[in-house]
Amino acid sequence: MGEYSSFMSIAADHKLRWFLPALTVMASIFALSSQHRVPTAGFNIHLVAISGHLVAYGVLAIALLVAFEQTGTGSRQAALLAFGGAAVYGLTDELHQYFVPGRHADLVDLITNAIGAAVFLWVFTRVRANPRFSVLGRMLSQSSRRA
Repeated sequence: MGEYSSFMSIAADHKLRWFLPALTVMASIFALSSQHRVPTAGFNIHLVAISGHLVAYGVLAIALLVAFEQTGTGSRQAALLAFGGAAVYGLTDELHQYFVPGRHADLVDLITNAIGAAVFLWVFTRVRANPRFSVLGRMLSQSSRRA
C-alpha cells in the first residue's frame, strides 16, 4: 500500500506542475494590482490599463488551457475551464483592487479581462489547429500530440 500511495503522490505532483505557469501569471497580476498606481512608462493610462488586462488575462487563459489539457481534460472542456478560471480570477482581482488604496474595482476591467481571455483562447486554438498557419502552429500541434 505504501508504494501505491507514493506513486499516486508523484503522479499528482507531476500533473500539478502544468499549473505552475498559470499560478505565476496569477501572482504577477496580483503583484501589479497591489500597486497604488498603474505603471504607464509615459503612455496613456487608459491604453496601458486596457492592453494590460487583455494581455494578462489572455496569457492566463492560455496557461490554464494547456494545464487542463495536459492533465487529461478534453480540449473543449479545457477551453471552457480556462475561460472560466481566467474570468473568475479577474473577478477576484477586481475585488482585491477595491481594497488597494488608489485603486478601485471596475466592471469595464472585468469585461476586458473576459474579452482578453476569450480572444487569446480563440486565436491560440485556431493557430494550433492549423499547422500550416505558422511555425508556432506546427510546434503547438506537435507538442499536444506528444502529451
